[in-house]
Amino acid sequence: MSPRPAFFLSAILVAVGATASVGAAQAEVEVTLQLARTTVHECDPLWVAFRFANRSDRQLAINMKRPGFVFERQEGEQWRPVYLRGIVGSDLRIATHMVAPEGAVHGEIRLGYSMTQLEPGEYRMRVVFPKYGVPGESAWHEFTVLPHAGNREFTDRLKAAPRAEPAGSAASRFFMGGARAGFSFGLTLLEYERHMRAFASGADLSPGLAAELQHELATIAQNQALLARHAGDEATAREHAKAGLALLAAIDLSTSQRLDTGGQPAAIRESRIDLLSISSPEVAAIERQTLMSEFPQRRGAVRLPSR
Repeated sequence: MSPRPAFFLSAILVAVGATASVGAAQAEVEVTLQLARTTVHECDPLWVAFRFANRSDRQLAINMKRPGFVFERQEGEQWRPVYLRGIVGSDLRIATHMVAPEGAVHGEIRLGYSMTQLEPGEYRMRVVFPKYGVPGESAWHEFTVLPHAGNREFTDRLKAAPRAEPAGSAASRFFMGGARAGFSFGLTLLEYERHMRAFASGADLSPGLAAELQHELATIAQNQALLARHAGDEATAREHAKAGLALLAAIDLSTSQRLDTGGQPAAIRESRIDLLSISSPEVAAIERQTLMSEFPQRRGAVRLPSR
């Protein structure tokens, strides 16, 4: 029997209206989990995708709220629960889906802050449903965390920044999804960008963490472009968009984490499309159509704020 999860990340899928017994209800749903990688460096974000499938003969209402993940670490021949610290953030997105018989809901999330809490070693994880909904859980998926001194030094520097100071707010923002998740923390975009560049200066990062940082800086440029456009300054908006596109172009996509939904590379391409929509709307429309044709599941996937 699996341990009861003590930590839930950004949202738990809850199926409502179940009246069957626990055994019967378990047969009504199928929960699967996909990891983009089975080996990551210490403090690397890990992209995962999950799927809820309705195997019953009736429609189910699924509330996309806090998908929960259970972690265990291998110690000798035993698997021991890993209790991650606290619930990060609040419910940022709630979307109810009616799932028809034999229908399914796909979800995607970037595990960022949680991965900084894992030391090098062998782990396994699964996505679970709470017992008060339609119960269901995926199979265990094993992965390895390799030591990386540069990543750990960078992460420790971020964590050490006092939370009452702008630098600490910038650290919190990056851990919890940053500019892509829309956290404010009382920072201006210029303050956030300055602190993130300072933290990254001279850091020896793994390709995965370096790509996330570069993507974050590009997202800051995108937000600056949108603010400039809102203010009616089209020339400045295009300058910021150009800077963001240059940052994305420097990312080595060969090291990106791939899923059926596209995962990290698709997220980077979506940011490129958003930036192109400012400078080249026609090109952006074509690239968006191409992306959706390559990853059709992404069209209906629920992409939750990273944790």
